[in-house]
Amino acid sequence: MLHEILAYVLAVITHWIGLLTGGLLVAVLLIYERLRKTTIPRKWFVGMVGACVLIATFLAWRDLIHANADFADRLSEAKIDATAAKARADEREKTIASLQSAIGSLQSDNAALDAALHKKPVQVRVSGSGSARSPEKTEKRRVLRDGLSRLLIEGQVLMDRCLSAEEVTDQMAHSWSAQP
Repeated sequence: MLHEILAYVLAVITHWIGLLTGGLLVAVLLIYERLRKTTIPRKWFVGMVGACVLIATFLAWRDLIHANADFADRLSEAKIDATAAKARADEREKTIASLQSAIGSLQSDNAALDAALHKKPVQVRVSGSGSARSPEKTEKRRVLRDGLSRLLIEGQVLMDRCLSAEEVTDQMAHSWSAQP
């Protein structure tokens, strides 16, 4: 509190000295004394000093008001910046959570496909007369073979996606943690 009072008094004195030693008031008094070839009356001088004290007090008060307003503006901007940073951080957390969920889903799909690919085929023997296959059975086998081929390709694509999604998530998490 004492520090603030001393700072205010110093501001008043600084403004008062500036008003007394320069400016329009001193110029008018100097011109008056030169033209009249006389000194100003003591009452005028005391009135001038008193007026300068009042004006200096007002100027010091105005400086403090402007400083407080500037501080309030900077504080408000800092609060807005902090809110925006929190919103960005929350959005990044949501994105990370959704990416981790997607990776988990891809990994479970990959595990299912992996299990399906590594199962040993069951051989079924049909006893019969040994006659040649009918064109319908041949077509069914071709369709099944093509379907299995597509399934293998899709499984490989899913495995690649799972691996690349995990790398992307690691890269994003690293870049976000590096940002201020």
